[in-house]
Amino acid sequence: TGGDIAAQTRRVLDNITAILEEAGTSLQYALDSLVFLKTTADYDAFNAAYRAYFPKDGPPRTTVEAAMPREQFLVEIRIIAGMPDYQR
Repeated sequence: TGGDIAAQTRRVLDNITAILEEAGTSLQYALDSLVFLKTTADYDAFNAAYRAYFPKDGPPRTTVEAAMPREQFLVEIRIIAGMPDYQR
């Protein structure tokens, strides 16, 4: 894992997209997002890459600065998504 914040953000969101698709859903059904950035200095570049995955209004998002488990990691993202056929 390497690259700048934009590359890492795209890689993480591509991985999340693949996991969601395997589960039968997609980012379109994202309900909440929690983002950990190694440094808030990367926020603008991260946000530009993140917004490419949510062209309309994305899910509510909390973004915080946090220590990473490995030095080369710049971002971690948790997405909670619903299922397309879920009805209350």
